[in-house]
Amino acid sequence: FTTAAAALTVLELDAQLTTAARQQAIVALGRACAWLQSRFNPDVMNQNLAAAVALLGTWRVTGDAHWRDAALRKYVAIETLQSQEGWFPEYGGMDFGYSTLALDLLAIADGLGGAPQVEAMADRLCGFLVRVKGAGPGYPGRLSSRGTAHQFPFGAEHFARRIPHAAWLAARWREDSTS
Repeated sequence: FTTAAAALTVLELDAQLTTAARQQAIVALGRACAWLQSRFNPDVMNQNLAAAVALLGTWRVTGDAHWRDAALRKYVAIETLQSQEGWFPEYGGMDFGYSTLALDLLAIADGLGGAPQVEAMADRLCGFLVRVKGAGPGYPGRLSSRGTAHQFPFGAEHFARRIPHAAWLAARWREDSTS
């Protein structure tokens, strides 16, 4: 998560960074990504999704296709573990709150480009979240592996124009936040 945030910060501040600061960031990102590229925890997809964003972000900062390719390998591994229902494993099962975090991380990756499979992964995840969310108010809570009931709306908002279930989630979450 820290490396993802650092890469996104460098991208955001690019024109404002001195050459020396940018070079220091590139060296640090390269070291972190060299460590991340070979790590994969099959029990915790939010960490793998954040690592993939870090790799994609570092590719965008450096232009080095090696980091994009490493991110794509991570997305292949992540996609193979996405359940038939659409959720990603979090310590032994699905988790509502972490699923919304996963959707945010897929949205960030989609914004960075270079990983075309993230939209299909997000589509499956959104369909699952719609089915879990249901029509009632509130969020599922303790029915999941980690028992979280929070929701992060960015991913749903990001994909709302292209994924009908994302549009439904975004509208619902906006409605829930005002009631």
